[in-house]
Amino acid sequence: MLTSASRTFLKPIGGAIVVPTGDGAEAFVDAEAAKIISGQAIDYTDIDRDEWVAAAVAGGVPAECGAVLSVLTDTIASGHGSRPSSDVEKATGAAPASFADFARRTAEARAAGEARAAGVAR
Repeated sequence: MLTSASRTFLKPIGGAIVVPTGDGAEAFVDAEAAKIISGQAIDYTDIDRDEWVAAAVAGGVPAECGAVLSVLTDTIASGHGSRPSSDVEKATGAAPASFADFARRTAEARAAGEARAAGVAR
């Protein structure tokens, strides 16, 4: 059974499951993010990035953007994407939240919103 965080983040978008990642308090790979979101180990299989970019361009993304997407996805997949830094803390004076905390808070907020929409008080 999927947790609320799983339902929040693993919703199919345009036929693909999207797992957001960022440059917050920690570094991790997609499989780790999927485990945090779902609460269970998930086998992660990388997509054919060239095929994905071609489909995006065929779907209306400008070809120039497709070239950028290709470089960006290759950079991230090679482990050279965003890195944890102290930038958030320097800018805000507060330490960045962990991805697990972010996922938990987002799931709680989504569940509360769904309950309000259904007319159920929590």
